[in-house]
Amino acid sequence: MSGVKKNIKKEEDQDQDQDFDYRQKFYELMSKKIAEDGPTVSESPSANHSLRLYRRLVINFLIFTVILVAVVTYYSLMSLTIAVTPKTETLPGSFVFKVCGTTDCQSQGDWLKGAILKIEAEDEQDFPALSEEALTNNFSAQVRLINTTNNDQPLVKTTRLLSSDNKLFRLKEGVVVGSNSELKTSVYSDKTGPEMAIGPDKFTIPGLNTALQAKIYAQSDEPFTYASSGRNIIGQSDFDRAEKEIVSKLLDQAEGQSKHDLYDAVAFRSPSSTISAELVNNEIGDVADVFRLRAKNVIQAAYFTQADLEKSLKKKVSAGLPMGQNLVSFSQDGFKYEVLSYDEASDTASVKIDFSAQIALNNSDLIDRDKLVNLNQQQLEDYLKGEGELESFELMFSPGFIHRAPCSADKIKVEFN
Repeated sequence: MSGVKKNIKKEEDQDQDQDFDYRQKFYELMSKKIAEDGPTVSESPSANHSLRLYRRLVINFLIFTVILVAVVTYYSLMSLTIAVTPKTETLPGSFVFKVCGTTDCQSQGDWLKGAILKIEAEDEQDFPALSEEALTNNFSAQVRLINTTNNDQPLVKTTRLLSSDNKLFRLKEGVVVGSNSELKTSVYSDKTGPEMAIGPDKFTIPGLNTALQAKIYAQSDEPFTYASSGRNIIGQSDFDRAEKEIVSKLLDQAEGQSKHDLYDAVAFRSPSSTISAELVNNEIGDVADVFRLRAKNVIQAAYFTQADLEKSLKKKVSAGLPMGQNLVSFSQDGFKYEVLSYDEASDTASVKIDFSAQIALNNSDLIDRDKLVNLNQQQLEDYLKGEGELESFELMFSPGFIHRAPCSADKIKVEFN
């Protein structure tokens, strides 16, 4: 029995030795294989080159894609706006509108809704009396008639004497100037006034022939004198002047009282039939230095809105413009209003409107956007300066750092001021 156990023990030891040999042999074979093939984990040089090439292609593609997106975005956002002010021409004109004060009147056509009123104005004022009643009018003038010829020279009454500045005088009486002698006589002027009081002068006698005028002439040694005495009176011209002035003042007074809650424009009429003026405590012809005039006036006023007027006026003016022209604006200080007629019964008034309009060539005809495509800033400015119908212009690029027009006319916008 013990022998059997020993045999079994011996067999087990032999099996263990054999397993150890197998394991040792396996490890030896694996070590040899590893030494021959090298490490299996690392890549070969060929694989490394392919990987680097692949990475480079991917990076280049991504860069190209980014550039392409940037270019597409740039051209899609690129634009140019040109703000231009066209040259204008002034067109004066006038139209007549009917202003209606009734509630059923509408602002259309030649009718303007408004209000018809009367404004009563009264004033009195002092004015100077400038007319003069002449009581005396004295003109004194004497000359020496000189004859240097050997013959006597008769001169009839009213013989003309002409001064060096061409003022005309006449002899008061007929005389005979002896040969180689002279005589003193009086002269007068057809036109008497302060301007005829001239100083010493030499006079020709135009009635004589030219040869004798140098030998027979007149000479004054003292200045001619003019004296007039009179007194101021109230003349018709003084009254007319004062009436015109005070009526104008009444009209200004009415304009100062013309504000209306609903309407911001007003036209006036001051017919002579509604004016009354009278002297206070005086009459025409009275002697006075100052007189007082009292005046009353009933001024007719037609009220309307400026907006309604310009709306109707724009239609009328635009309809009358020739082809290719466009209404730009109205000059606000060019409007003048005047009531031509006034009908109190129908509550209407005819108002003449004088205006000044600014017109220009039609906007669409001024700039051809197709000619601006892809031009740089200098080329754009040269082109626009060559357009004779432009007063001024301004270029606005987007993006602002690219000063070139887009490649498409649709990206170019023209705005008119």
